[in-house]
Amino acid sequence: MICVLAYFLEKVLELYCDRARLKISPRRAHSILSQLKAVHYRLGTQSLIATTALQERMSQILQAANIPIPEKIIKSQPVT
Repeated sequence: MICVLAYFLEKVLELYCDRARLKISPRRAHSILSQLKAVHYRLGTQSLIATTALQERMSQILQAANIPIPEKIIKSQPVT
């Protein structure tokens, strides 16, 4: 079942990329998006979760798939 779902998601990503005329394979799009991470930082008494730098190609792929661009800082809170 997982293989079928993975295949389906790959085809959907291919469709979105084609519609946006990105000229990129779904595997390459996945490879590019896999570089986007959420990182947990602790700075003194403050803790925050932030995303890694968003590259232009990442933004294009997310927009093509109608996925909102993530905020740079996802969560910030004092350490208890």
